[in-house]
Amino acid sequence: QPSAYEIAVDDGDAGFSSVGSWTAVTSGWSRGCSGYSGDARWTYTRNPSFGNDSYWARWTPTIAEAGWYQVWVFWPGIANATVDTASARYKVHAASGDQTITVSQINQWCQWIYLGTHRFDAGQGGNVYLGDYTGGENPQRGITADVVRFVQQLPSTPDLYAITNTDYDENYTVDWSDVDGAAQGFVLREWNGSSWSEISYPMVSYQNFSNHAVGDYCYMVAGRNSSGYGNW
Repeated sequence: QPSAYEIAVDDGDAGFSSVGSWTAVTSGWSRGCSGYSGDARWTYTRNPSFGNDSYWARWTPTIAEAGWYQVWVFWPGIANATVDTASARYKVHAASGDQTITVSQINQWCQWIYLGTHRFDAGQGGNVYLGDYTGGENPQRGITADVVRFVQQLPSTPDLYAITNTDYDENYTVDWSDVDGAAQGFVLREWNGSSWSEISYPMVSYQNFSNHAVGDYCYMVAGRNSSGYGNW
């Protein structure tokens, strides 16, 4: 299988936006790693007397192929003499629904943290949001924004339907269920009694055969996208 297709949105990329006073950092790393691409930014969590965000950061990917994506976040340790937050609230806005995932930024520096698998439409309609209100930590803590990765998942497995050819002739149709994430269509394989061959890459969920050589055949099908083939 090819490597998974993924999109990384760093805090300096065009897909990143923020509001408020975030301190940009390019040195002073304290936990054995630097920020992704050598930079990151941080701010203080909001005073507990407030109940909403004042500063926020947002990562908006440009999704080329609709489907399911794992979402991962990363942050470095920053030498700022401030204890990191235990309640960073990442809000994933996706076609599959909005979800808030609370993550501790203490003792999880320099590693990718999983925020779940979410369905994104093609385009820029989805995002990951991080605000400075964490539920009222007192004293205020540090909260870091660096990079978010969106890793495409393979398509689901299609159901191959029974083939009806009551005349046992050379004209028939093989069809299967449509599945989510098959952005590049399907791969249909045929067994002719001695070997498998890939015979079609249709964008639709069927393949018509006309004047096909008479014989006994078996078929299997998989969805495909930029990350490769799904299960057969």
